[in-house]
Parts: sequence; structure tokens; C-alpha cells
Amino acid sequence: MIEEWIENNGERSEIMKKIDLHVHTIATSKDSDFVFDIDKMQLYVQISKLDAIAITNHNMFDKEQFNSIKEKLNISIFPGVEVDLENAHMIVITDGSDLDNFCEQCNQLKEKMEDGRKFISYDEFITIFSNYEQYLLIPHYKKKPALQQQIIKKFGKNITCGEVDSVKKFCTLKKQEDDLVPILSSDVRIKKDLDIFPTRHTFLDIDDTTLKSIKYGLMDKTRVYITESKNDNEFIFTQDGLVASTKLNVIIGKRSSGKTHTLEDIKKTFDNSEIKYIKQFEITEKSGSEKFEEITKKGYEKITNEYINPINDIIPTILEIDLNADDLELENYHSALISRAISCERNDIFSKTLLFNEITFDVKTNKELEDLINAIKVLLDNETYRAIIDASLDRKALQMLLVKLLSLYRKEQLDIKMKKEVDKLVKSIQKKLELKSSVDTIPQIDLFGIMKNRLIVKRFNEDFKKIKEKSEIFKGDYQRFKIIATKAPYKNVTEMKDGANITTGSFKDTFDKYYKKDSFKYIKQLKEDGVSLDKLAKTLVEVKYAVINQNGTEISGGEKAEFNLLKELDDAKNYDILLLDEPESSFDNPYIKENINTLIKDISNKTTVFVVTHNNTLGVSNKADKLIYTMYNDKEQKYEVYVGNFTDTMLINKDGKKIPTYDAIVSCMEAGVETYEERRKIYEDLKVWE
Repeated sequence: MIEEWIENNGERSEIMKKIDLHVHTIATSKDSDFVFDIDKMQLYVQISKLDAIAITNHNMFDKEQFNSIKEKLNISIFPGVEVDLENAHMIVITDGSDLDNFCEQCNQLKEKMEDGRKFISYDEFITIFSNYEQYLLIPHYKKKPALQQQIIKKFGKNITCGEVDSVKKFCTLKKQEDDLVPILSSDVRIKKDLDIFPTRHTFLDIDDTTLKSIKYGLMDKTRVYITESKNDNEFIFTQDGLVASTKLNVIIGKRSSGKTHTLEDIKKTFDNSEIKYIKQFEITEKSGSEKFEEITKKGYEKITNEYINPINDIIPTILEIDLNADDLELENYHSALISRAISCERNDIFSKTLLFNEITFDVKTNKELEDLINAIKVLLDNETYRAIIDASLDRKALQMLLVKLLSLYRKEQLDIKMKKEVDKLVKSIQKKLELKSSVDTIPQIDLFGIMKNRLIVKRFNEDFKKIKEKSEIFKGDYQRFKIIATKAPYKNVTEMKDGANITTGSFKDTFDKYYKKDSFKYIKQLKEDGVSLDKLAKTLVEVKYAVINQNGTEISGGEKAEFNLLKELDDAKNYDILLLDEPESSFDNPYIKENINTLIKDISNKTTVFVVTHNNTLGVSNKADKLIYTMYNDKEQKYEVYVGNFTDTMLINKDGKKIPTYDAIVSCMEAGVETYEERRKIYEDLKVWE
């Protein structure tokens, strides 16, 4: 039995220094509300085995709280502050030798931020922290909100390291010679209900934990690590200090031994933005016909939007057209003409005046010119991409062009202003003449605009007769599958509401009356019925998706599971960590060996992977970098986790207890040694010998 092999083994080395330089103890406007707990702080430091921490609250420093924390903890504790600088964050840490001065600086910072400001400028920062050369400065780097490179450069050699928010970013940055030294910190809020402690810490190869030594260590990439063993292919994945591979990890164990529990703990340890979690049976559940169709449609929403967006662009223009108002205006104009013809014999001195029937100017805006000027200003003012812009465009030529356009803009604006003033004067005179004259005036009417509206509506209806016709709009390859998108008219209002994601309202009368006959009246009525503008385009035509196999037929249930897994694994490349819980449930062993193992291996080169499995093909044949074994300790009523390399003879837990790797694998993958030997004998007996 495995339990019989458990024994004590070793203690943690004290060579490396483990630090966390980003810890919050006070809730500010930048945080969700929490109450600091000193007992939880002590437990965090103890369990995480930290040698040094920094207290870094947002834009403030509490001297009294800092001193009380320092009294309770027997490690190096540094005063610090997280500054909102240039729309980003900067950690500022001091050794505490001049604490009163640092307090005064933080008070100045706090005062500046109390008026609702989002950040201070670089000039304000160096004014407040005038002795910043003495401090340790750590900007958010590969972490949002990140400090821009041009601001970092202003600090010169006073910034040597940058904070990252994931193991992968740490490892990537460490390999890049000309980049900042990476540092991984928790950014934790120390509160009473903090159950799972973060594992984002940095190990420094230094002799002591003075700020001077830490600053020295953070100037040299060969001195920073994420594990005590100095192995950049490993990282700490539990609060107890267990080490996993940055590539592929397989989690095994008997039923109810804590495998999924371990995955959940990993998930809690890291930010959700870092993790892709594919839960047990999730792939199978997503493979049902309706669910699969829904997921496929959502997954390829980009294609739908690309087709729909041009329609979306014209709908606001269409909705502005009011044919009824145009008809009324024409009717009034016609009546006025008849009335004027009847009364023309009564022309008096006032109606004979030229201004009596004068039409106003057709005043146009110069928005196009305005947009062009603004675009050139953006090019001239942009600092982020200055080097690229200057290399492609002559700056003096842009400035000269801007001057010319501004001159033209002023000229056109003056012309527009003069026309508006003339129109205003003409209208004023016409009103006075109308009052004195007995002759009816003819109202001004935009006949061209009315005709244009009619032509637009006619073209809109004609186009949508063609658009509604069934046809293929997209065909693409994905692995061994083809994805086909087709558009077609809706058969009924239920299909329309589903397609446009409309959950309330009937719209049946509108659909039945106008959908086939008049698209213009259809969308006008839907808008009046309460359908939002962003959904109107999708009420006109339905976009459907089909997934085809290599035989040209729609895929089966098993193929749907395969397709879903492929999509999920492909998406996992965008995350730092993939948690995969028993993916073998929908697939046979040959497919697992030939396809899934290969895919997971490929992904593990970019994304850290944890796979929970009972399948020996997936659990053993993929030759994972780390083996994680879980078991439930009945005596102590708790889960235990053992970790090691596949090549190790023993797996070890946080307390140094060991179990044989062979026994762990055979007990879980083969139902025990006896069953394994029995099955092997059966295979041998079935073998045909020549």
C-alpha cells in the first residue's frame, strides 16, 4: 500500500531570499472594500515562508499601521506606496531610515489624489519624491495598467526591474537580455476571509534582505527566480510551496482523492484572467445538437458581424427617413402653388419685391476638413509611436499641410458664417413682407432631398430581396473540419427573435405584415415596437453555421466533441494556465494517443497545462514533465498532494513525505498491481504466435 511508504524528508534551504514587494493592508478607492487582519498577515508570511515584504497601499502610507505590523512580524518589512502615475502604477519602496520624510511625501500624494484625480504626472512625481534615487522603483511592466516605456526611460538607471503578473511573463522577460529584470509579486489584500494565499513571489540570490541588497539583486537577471531550486522551468503552484512544471503536469489519483479539489485550489491561487478551465464533462455537454449550434454560432460571431456590420452602418440613415413627412411636405407645397396661382393677380408692391420669393443658401458643413485636420494633429502629437511616424512621414511637411488646411478651414468657416447671416437677414425681411402683403408665400422645400429619400428606400428594399436569398457567405478550414456559414430569410418570427437575440415582445404582426414585402417599413416598425438599434440588422437575415467533416457530411456527436475540444485547446493558447479535467470521457485511446496527447504537448510549450486523468494513455504515454498524485488521508481527514518528475522513483509532499512513483501510477492507471499483471497476462494469452 502507498500509505506504508510515507516518511519524513528534508527541510527548506535558507540560501535564497523569498520576497513579496506588493502587499495591500488598507482599502482605498482603488480597491473593493476589505478589513485588514494581522493574524492573517502572520499566517500568510508563515505559510509562504517569506523573508521580506513591502506594504504598498494605493497613494497613501499609514505609519501607525506599518509600525504595528512590523512589531508582529519577525522578517524584513519595508514602507512603500503604490502610486497612480501617468495612467499606470508605480511601486515606491524605502528602507525606512527617514520614515517621517516618506510619510510627508505620501501625504502630499494623497492630497493631490483627493480631488478625484486618476493619476499624477511624471513632473509631479519627481517633485513629491525628490529623493527617488534612494528608493526602489518598480513599475507595472507586463501587467495592467503598465507604465509606458517613455516614462520609464525618464527615470534612467533608477528603474532596473518591472512587475509582471504571471509565471509565463516572468520566464519570457528573464530571457530577453535588453529588457527589465522581472519581479513577481502577490498584489494581495490581507483580509480575514483570505483562504488561499497567492504564490506569486520572487526568489533572490542575495545574502540578506536589506533594501540595498534587494535593489542589487533586482539589477541582475541571474539573481531572480520563481523557485528556490533556480529552475526556470518550474514554479510554485500551491500555497504550501509545491512545485509544478511551466509546461505539462498530469494529476492522478483514485476517485474522491482530491484531484478536482486541487484544480480548484490552483484556480483560486491565480487570477481568473490567467486561467482557462475546461471542467469535467464540459466538452460532452457542449456537444448536444442545440448547445453545439449555439456555441458554434457564438464562436464565429466575428464572421456574422463582418457580414452584418455594413447593414448596421446604413440602418441609422434609413431610420431618419420619414416618407409620411415627405408626403405631407409635398402636399403643402402643392397646395401653396395652387393658392399662389389663384392669387397672382393680387400681386402688390410687397409681393413683387425680389426678396419675397428669394431662396436661402444650401449651407454645407466642413466636417470632412475638420476630421482631416484632427487626424494630422493626432499624428503630430502622438508620442507613443513617434519613431515610426517620423520614419514614415516628414514632420515639417505635415506641419505645413496643417497650416494650409487650417487656413482653408478658416476661409470656409467665414463663408459659412456669412451665408448663415445672409439667410437670417433674408428670412427676417420675408416675414415682414408677408405680414404686409395679401399674397400667399410658397414654402421652401427640398425636392431633391425628398426624391433622394424615395430612391434610397427603393434601393434598400430591392437590395434586401437579394440579401434574403439563401447563399453561402463563408467557408473556412479548421483542422480536419470545414466551417460553412450561410445566410437565409427567416421562416417565422420565432426564428427572427432567436437570430437577433430578442427575448421580449411579440412582433408577430410586424413580421407577418412587412418582412417579405417591405424591409423599410419592417425595420421602421420594429424600431417603434422597441427593438434596439444594434439588433435591427440581425432581424433582416439569418446567419447559420454548419461544421462538415472530411467526407462532406455534417459531423456526428463524437466529432462535435472533438471539434469542441480542438476549439477550447486552441483558445487556451491565449492564457497562462490551462486546467483540463478528464478530457478523455468522449474519446477512445487511439484518438487520445494520436491526437489529444500531441495537441496538449504542443500547447504546453506556450501555456502551462494541468491535466486530471484516469486514462493511462493520457496519463502516462504523454510523458508529462511533472506527475502530481492526490490522496485523501483518512486519519487526518485532509487531502494530500505529492509531486515529482516522471523519472523520479519517489513523489514528495509539502511535509517531505514520500510515496513510490510506480505504485502511484499503477494504483490509479491500472487499478492496482494485481489487476495490471492480470490484464497483461490476458493480453499475452490473446496474442497469436507464429
